Amino acid sequence: MHLHPSSTYERLLEAALELLAERGYRGATTRAIAERAGVAEVTLFRRFGSKARLLAEAVRRAGAAF
Repeated sequence: MHLHPSSTYERLLEAALELLAERGYRGATTRAIAERAGVAEVTLFRRFGSKARLLAEAVRRAGAAF
């Protein structure tokens, strides 16, 4: 799934899904997600508040695409 990551929000969602698929929940660290999205880790927390909320939104949006 490709979300056309034109915004920071979308880049974070896409990075979260990719890393979740590659590494599982524990391996998809906030640092790794932020790095893949090309943002600072603090940006992830400002946008989503927590890793759990980010991944929940990423999975929800991915499911809605089907």
